[in-house]
Parts: sequence; C-alpha cells; structure tokens
Amino acid sequence: GLVAVSPDGRRLAFSAGPSGSKPQLYIRSLDALTAQPLAGTEGATFPFWSPDSRFVGFFADRKLKKIDASGGPAITLADAPSGRGGTWSRDGVIVFGPLNTGPLQRVSASGGTTGPATIVDAERSGENHRMPWFLPDGQHFLYAAAGGNSPDVTVRIGSLMGKESAPLEGKVVAETNSHAIYAQGYLLFVRENALMAQPFDTQRMETTGEAVPVAEQIQRALSSGNAGVFSASESGLLAFQGGAGEGTGTKLTWFDRSGKQIGVLGDSASYGDLGLSPDGKRVAASVLDPARRTRDIWIYDVARGLRTRFTFAADDQSS
Repeated sequence: GLVAVSPDGRRLAFSAGPSGSKPQLYIRSLDALTAQPLAGTEGATFPFWSPDSRFVGFFADRKLKKIDASGGPAITLADAPSGRGGTWSRDGVIVFGPLNTGPLQRVSASGGTTGPATIVDAERSGENHRMPWFLPDGQHFLYAAAGGNSPDVTVRIGSLMGKESAPLEGKVVAETNSHAIYAQGYLLFVRENALMAQPFDTQRMETTGEAVPVAEQIQRALSSGNAGVFSASESGLLAFQGGAGEGTGTKLTWFDRSGKQIGVLGDSASYGDLGLSPDGKRVAASVLDPARRTRDIWIYDVARGLRTRFTFAADDQSS
C-alpha cells in the first residue's frame, strides 16, 4: 500500500497485512527497528498525517476516519464509499477524494458537513479527482485529475478560497503518470517508473525548471488508482518503495482442498474480481490497465493458459 511520512519527518504511516487478510495501519518511528500496528484500522487505505504529526487520516469501511498515531479509537469524519486520498491543512480542513469518480470534497478535521473542493470539467466525461496535497499557504492544494477520454494524469491547482481564486482553479502544472506532492521547493511525481523532482514556485503556482530523476523503478499501488508509493516531509525527508518492473502485481494461483499450491494461471497483473465457469474450464477476471488506469474483463482458458480480452469499455469493468 501507500506510505506517508509525518510532517516532522520522525515517523512513517503505511497500510500492510498478511496475504489474504485485510490491511491495517502501521506506524514506524524512524529511530525504532519495528513498526507498530494500530488497532481498529482494519481495511485502512490512503493514510495521511495531520500538520502537527499527531493524527493519521485514512479510509476504511466506506468512511473517512482519523486516529491518534499513538493509538486509541478511530473517529469517523465523513462518508467515503471509495476513498482516493486526503490532505489536512493547518486550519483544520481536510480535502479528500470520497469516490473513484467526481470532484474532491472538504470537511472539518472534527467532522461535520462536507462540501465540494474542486470542480469537474464538464467536457471530460467520467473525470475523477484524487490524491490532494496542501501547499505551504494552507489554502491551495495539488490534486491529480484523470479519466474522460484521455489516459493522461494532470496535476492541477485547487483552492479553498472560492471565487476570488477562480483564475487558479483547475490550473494544470504538470503532466505525469501519478499524483504529485510538494516539498522543499519541488514537485515530486512518478514518470515512467522514475521519481522526478521539478522546481515549483508556490507564489506563481507553476514549475520553473526541468524535471530530473531522483530515484528509479518506483512501485505504484495499482489497487489504489496507480498512485506512486512515495512521500516526503516538510523538511524534505523522502520515503519511497522501489523494485517496480515487469513482474509488478500478483498471479492467479490454484490451490487444492488442503491448501497446497498446484499451479498458476497467466502473468503477473493487478487482478480484481474473479469468476470461475461452472465447468471449470475458464476464468473471468478484471485486470487493471496501468496506462489507462481502468479495468477490463479478460477470459482465461485454463487448459492452455491463454487469455482473451472480453471488454473494451472506457470505465472500470467487474467480472
């Protein structure tokens, strides 16, 4: 899953768990050798920190929640049927993606009524906004926009200031293969599996130089909208997961009734829903296309181990 560095650069929050079980949040102090799980965070995804590095926001059970990083009860803040990232301002406002389509929403860090934080372009059918990141002024934020008829991800500017900042609303600042974050004068984002750093002027809200690679073969969490697995603190401490390559993903695996592995089917990929035909000769699976960030159904011939694409829709398809 994704990783989040605390603003003070002292701790990491990430979602993990044994294969086949629900993930939960873990907190790792950088001066410790092990990470500690947080009870009550089963199913957690998309962790993000409060500005004071005390709380962690996350998504679970179709809700946006927060929890004290030292432990305690998880507190529900808002509905989020399919959470897609959040960011927390110094003024106690959380901007978050509640769904895999549509605009970002805003809510108080104490919970309460939600409202729109971005505007979806009417000309981009099916557009989704996700993975917001507050800029230092606490009013503007970055977010990733994707969908419609284009496979590209654009990093745009959002604002909490309403109509007075209309000229900046939706301004495109980068074309990437992932979301982007800001740290120490740079935008950080993934392009062709490389983590890039590009100078960024927070006054003019635009890049001011060429992007350069700072790390290679960055993993992307395919089940989390193809988000890059990287994060940075306000002081510039960078955390990322490397090792991306052709083998990224999982394999369909056969087991007998005793639990013994007896074979695999197909290549590594990001699989979703599965369906086995009644005669056991074919498997239908939804498979993520990393370039388009959508899923299509593929039919696997069990005997031959070959697959045939079954759907070619612009939106996600489930088997």
